[in-house]
Amino acid sequence: MEKLNELRFELLSHLLYSPDLTPSDLRLFADLKRMLKGKRIGSKKEVVADVEAYIESKNKSFYEMGIKN
Repeated sequence: MEKLNELRFELLSHLLYSPDLTPSDLRLFADLKRMLKGKRIGSKKEVVADVEAYIESKNKSFYEMGIKN
């Protein structure tokens, strides 16, 4: 835990237990997690750029399916 604080990582609660998320959110995050798997990210700017690129890469039907399910 000390090392995480030293590196200034922000700890987030487990997704499944977050009252702010719905099941449709989990589909989006699971797919995003697969896209980022194994990638080394050096800064917050890189994370933001990667997530924005991911969101823009998905077509309308991807989001429609997430809302319907």
